[in-house]
Amino acid sequence: MNHENYNIIKNNIDLSKNFTQNAKDFYDKGLWKSNAESGRKLIAKYFKDMKEVNSLPESLITYKEDYFLSDSCKSILVLSDIHLPYYSKESVLTAIEFGLENEVDTIYLNGDIVDFHSVSRFETNPNERNLMQEVEISRAFFKYLRNVFSSQKIIWKFGNHEERWNSFLTTKASELFNLDVLKIEKLFKIEELDIETIDGRTFAHFGNLTVIHGHELPRGISSPVNPARGLYMKAKENALCGHHHQTSEHTEKSINGKIVSCWTTGCLSSLRPDYAPVNKYNHGFAHVTINNKDFEVRNYKIINNKIY
Repeated sequence: MNHENYNIIKNNIDLSKNFTQNAKDFYDKGLWKSNAESGRKLIAKYFKDMKEVNSLPESLITYKEDYFLSDSCKSILVLSDIHLPYYSKESVLTAIEFGLENEVDTIYLNGDIVDFHSVSRFETNPNERNLMQEVEISRAFFKYLRNVFSSQKIIWKFGNHEERWNSFLTTKASELFNLDVLKIEKLFKIEELDIETIDGRTFAHFGNLTVIHGHELPRGISSPVNPARGLYMKAKENALCGHHHQTSEHTEKSINGKIVSCWTTGCLSSLRPDYAPVNKYNHGFAHVTINNKDFEVRNYKIINNKIY
């Protein structure tokens, strides 16, 4: 089919009609009157080709929608990597006290709040594989958090450790995967506490600041000196993450003068876990304030239960 004939058909055919109706429309419009049979064959070929294209099965691609913090959230306490039940109780209490003193309106739990040590695919200490104990201590933590912050919005974003639970069900007990009682929200009874959850692969936006746990980045962050720089090299936008258990900041200016800053937050768990007895970990948290889309990040370290 030459280009001229192709354009004539493309601009006049109606795929919502059948071939016979289209052929009649072409004749009524005076197209190919001099060679009706040739025109009819060209229409038939185009019609068949387009129908075959349109008969492709629907794609199964799905996209997770980003999470946008409510406009009512102006002062957010960001806590990350608590790793219940292996948490630093003193550091958690220090961060919570800060939130109370500064009258935050939102608590954002930025992943790895629960360790799920007992269902890890990595080699673990069999003496510590006690799922029920993990669940009970974690339930008590969430209940305490809601009692302390009775009116504040509490959001729990899942990290790679929370994803251990679904991975365990998928590989070890796939028949139970869809049981409602085994969903994390049910397991920890957080629906009763009005705690919102966010999927582990969802990006959150605090105004113009993007907040992730850190495991979402492809192949992680490779920056042995400053993890915030590693985050910048992957994100190239204002961003904050946990995951690395280390307080850091990195700022750069683009060629057009745009200032971009990235932060990583410290953890609230053990600073000397068995799997990494030598590390760069520190305790810490962040306080983010928002005015319209503008934001301010104050990234704190906790040393000997004092905030710096």
